[in-house]
Amino acid sequence: MAQAVERAKKPNRVKKFFTELFSELRKVTWPNFRTVLKQLWVVLLVVALFLVFISAVDYGLGLLYGLLVSHLPQASTTSAAIAAVL
Repeated sequence: MAQAVERAKKPNRVKKFFTELFSELRKVTWPNFRTVLKQLWVVLLVVALFLVFISAVDYGLGLLYGLLVSHLPQASTTSAAIAAVL
């Protein structure tokens, strides 16, 4: 008996959810197309700036890594040193 009541409540809750959802969406003040375009350009500019910044940091860290690796001993002596420790 309790299961039948529970089943009857579920569709009612789903219908109520969507009814309230659309009711709230009607209250939203949507931006006009010109505002959307302005905000789009701001977003694209910020993304481009972050792209340049992260690329510069990546390039700099790559150069630093290259300098560090170039001053390491050759791989054969490193492998022999690791084998000796193990």
